[in-house]
Amino acid sequence: MSCLDDAYIDFDSRPDDKFLATLSSLSSLALYLKDEMVVGCSTIKFSRLMECIIYPEESDWIEPTLLLLGNSPKLKSLTIDYDCTPEPEDLPLSWNPPSSVPGCLSSELELFVWKFYGGREEEEQFLKYILANAKCLKTAVISLMRTTPDLEMMMEALKDIPRVSTESKLMFET
Repeated sequence: MSCLDDAYIDFDSRPDDKFLATLSSLSSLALYLKDEMVVGCSTIKFSRLMECIIYPEESDWIEPTLLLLGNSPKLKSLTIDYDCTPEPEDLPLSWNPPSSVPGCLSSELELFVWKFYGGREEEEQFLKYILANAKCLKTAVISLMRTTPDLEMMMEALKDIPRVSTESKLMFET
């Protein structure tokens, strides 16, 4: 499968390492991140990956996503999408800032999208980390959860998050 460019991955069990190794040639990846996939996909070197969509399902997705960023030096577009997550506010999350900044944040990432951002502390820390380190970021689009109590107040707070890329635009969808 050395010609594989795009993949949409949703497993109910952890795929074997041989299959996971074939994913290293992808340029586009849509990944339903379940507990079974966390370890496997965080160890793959995605040397060609330019676009990635993460659909968190049942796992603490932040750390594996940071590992994936570290293994994806050419990543230009990252989307976190809670649309298919039944209860995103119930996902276990933890925030441990990495000791080094992934290369794609320093030199490649241009688009960051978060669909149905909830505003939990760990989510906010992850968002701040992306905005503070994505030097080439052109656009960040944050779609807020419909259940957010005070959308206007949350948007104002998010606008105040420092961004390293002075050229970047922060846009909101509700």
